[in-house]
Amino acid sequence: MYPIIVSFEYFGEIRSITTYSLLVIVGIFIATLLIVRLAQRRGIDSFDMASIIALLVASGLLFSLLTHFLLFLPERLAMKSFLAMPVGIISWGGVLGGFFAGLFASRFWKIPLLKLGDIVIPGVPLGFGIGRIGCHFGGCCFGLHYEGPLSLTFTHPMAPAAASAQPLFPIQLLSAALLFILCLILLRVLKMNLRAGMVVVVYAVFYSAGRFVIEFFRDDPHRVLLHMTDAQIYSIFLFSAGAILFTFLRRSKSHSHAGANAH
Repeated sequence: MYPIIVSFEYFGEIRSITTYSLLVIVGIFIATLLIVRLAQRRGIDSFDMASIIALLVASGLLFSLLTHFLLFLPERLAMKSFLAMPVGIISWGGVLGGFFAGLFASRFWKIPLLKLGDIVIPGVPLGFGIGRIGCHFGGCCFGLHYEGPLSLTFTHPMAPAAASAQPLFPIQLLSAALLFILCLILLRVLKMNLRAGMVVVVYAVFYSAGRFVIEFFRDDPHRVLLHMTDAQIYSIFLFSAGAILFTFLRRSKSHSHAGANAH
């Protein structure tokens, strides 16, 4: 693949612009455009929405770095140098960080949390999908050994996938495709003008189910509990949260109908 776009010398050291980094930035930018557009249609000021997204991205990045650090802390402690392992990010840690930032943003900008979530959520799989294409070019987050149709071969020495037995299952591109499809589904649900929070429910259920299955096709030896990856454990919690929110929305709707009939 093509993990590096260009390399240059900076103060005597070779620096590189990686394809993954560029596509992550592109993903954030395109997702921001989508979210701001959705916010405009629902009466939220564009500058306010852009400010909220900046806060969500900053918090998401911080939490994704922190999550990676904590998950691989035992490996770091086992090394001679604590900083020998490179810094990494965990996608679900970014979602978690975005959620906490969303709680603050909802109160500060006085936007109902579920309404804010419904507007922001469609941009999440869109941005992540573009980021997964970056994973493909960078040769990270790769799949299991696979010799069937659409298999991929990674040969670039900087690609982590190159160290595995080739060819590999195209899990990064499959993940990207599913994320783009999920984005379209969420936009369709949002357009239906259902009860606030339903877009969040659809995201939580569909994403968690898909991510749980996808993990079986990834070459990830890092297991956390019951031979499951950290992403699978996260998916279980996310699915449960989606189911709880759906139940809450149904019950609150039933109560509101009962109250209306009583009048």
